[in-house]
Parts: sequence; C-alpha cells; structure tokens
Amino acid sequence: MSEADNALRKHLQEIIQAPKTFSMIPSWDEDQEKYRFSIGLEREGVTLAGITLFGRATKARPDQDITIGLRCRTDIGRQRNFDRGDWRPISGHNNRNQGPKDLRLIEIRGTHRHPLEENADLECGLQVALRENLPIALPMPEEADSWESFTQLLGEAWNLPELANLPMPPMNASLWPPTGGEGSTSRKKRR
Repeated sequence: MSEADNALRKHLQEIIQAPKTFSMIPSWDEDQEKYRFSIGLEREGVTLAGITLFGRATKARPDQDITIGLRCRTDIGRQRNFDRGDWRPISGHNNRNQGPKDLRLIEIRGTHRHPLEENADLECGLQVALRENLPIALPMPEEADSWESFTQLLGEAWNLPELANLPMPPMNASLWPPTGGEGSTSRKKRR
C-alpha cells in the first residue's frame, strides 16, 4: 500500500470511529427521478471539512433500492464514497476477484454494506477502490431488511447515532394508496 493510501486510510478510519452528529437535519429532496440528500457532519460542534453523509433513492421505489453513505472530497475536488450501505437493492452483484479470499466473487444479494476496511486492502489500492465505488461488499444481517434496523446498524458502524432516526424517502402519491382490487395483497405503507 502506498504512503498516500496509508495516510488516506488512517484519516477515513478516524472519521468513521469518531463520534459525529448531523450538521443539519437531512431532508429528502426531489431531483428528477430520484430523492436525494447530502449534509455535512460535525465532531464536537466543528464541521468535518470535505465529509458528507448522502442518501439516494428512486422515486418509483422509495421503499427499496436506497443508498446511504459517507463521502470525502478528494484532492481534485471530486466526492468519493468511502463507506456505504445499500438497502433492499433491486438486483445483486458479485464482488470482484480481489481482496479477502473469502469475499472474492461472492454474490451479494439483499441489504449490504461496502465498508472501508474491506476495500482499503485491495491490491489496486485505496484510491482506486474509491474511484471504483468500493467494489467489495458484505451482506448485512437479516434484520437490516427493516429500515429502522438498517439505519441503526449503519449509525453504529459509523459512530453516528442520529442516523437511526433518518426517515425513509417520501412515498410517491401515485404509488399509494393502491386502487382497484389489489388492496388485500398490497404492502402496508411505511412511515
């Protein structure tokens, strides 16, 4: 691992481990076909420069396929994910043939996390792993299929307890309530 990768890894690990709070209350905003938010984070009342918490969801599926993650600004000013969780994705993916042997090429389905630690040790280096959007993922426990558990588990992993209170994106009025005869088989509305 290069000296630059080691320094970046240490910095990002410190950010993950440090107790943090939201700089403002996240609000899901409409952006074309998506809901998004991006807010700063604070440690002991001081904004963490270049670090953001972000969320992204598709309007057509506000109760699945949601990504929540931590981003850092790189030396060229681009935002890169350095740890993220994907809640109830609509499709799976395979890990690449690199990194820890027990994680290579495994199929990742369902709620999962792309943690810094498993991506920091890749042969390609941490900066490349960040550019490639964290190619190694780990399945999350089954209880993470509940929104409340998902946000709580990420909040614990990132030392960001407020994350447990993050609301889901708004339900699209055209998707709820069901009309016609499907009411008895439809899902219950989430809060």
